Amino acid sequence: SRYTLSERVVILLFSQLSFLGKFGWDIQAPVKNLGWTGQEFQTRIRPVLQDILPRLPSRTIAFFHMCLPHGPFIFNRDWTPRANPEPGWDTTNVTSYLENVYAADAVFGDITRIMKERGDFDSALLIFMSDHSWKYDYEDTRPDAENYRARLPVLDLKPRSPEKHIPLIIKYPGQTRGGEVETPVATTDMHPLFRDYLNSPDMVKEWVARWNAGEIAEAWYQPE
Repeated sequence: SRYTLSERVVILLFSQLSFLGKFGWDIQAPVKNLGWTGQEFQTRIRPVLQDILPRLPSRTIAFFHMCLPHGPFIFNRDWTPRANPEPGWDTTNVTSYLENVYAADAVFGDITRIMKERGDFDSALLIFMSDHSWKYDYEDTRPDAENYRARLPVLDLKPRSPEKHIPLIIKYPGQTRGGEVETPVATTDMHPLFRDYLNSPDMVKEWVARWNAGEIAEAWYQPE
């Protein structure tokens, strides 16, 4: 309900044309940048969260897509607007990017605060994830892939490199002990966690209890 009809049409069109690109049909949409990269999308996330999340029923699934941190970098860390928003990615706007990271952290704060006010924080499974990091490159198989990559700031490792780091933070339900995972993982490795949390919550509860007690060394959920 937060989108206008024209926005929904544009986003749907963009997603369908992008899907065709996977089959080698490179169709450039003139409305490509009117969707999720716009300033309206970024400014909308906190009002949407604060409106919707408190009203959701307990024992539900909520997914929020946040276009932060992302160019144009329109926010300072305290969510005041930047006087001269910088449009995109290069090595000269690191400060703007980091300020945008702090702005994204404020949204995480909204989520945890609202969940605590609901009384659902301790029992909830919260996952913060991303599709790429600050500097990135694409493995593109389109006919003009080389020219396309040449127009991008190729400043980081390729997405499938073992050393690639993207944000991934998990709070398990009932978790009281923190930890880090040093071994490479993929976002698809979370599928067993999603499956068991929804279908066998007692199994996840037992695993978390063992983790809290120090019986498990690896902080990554791996059902036996």
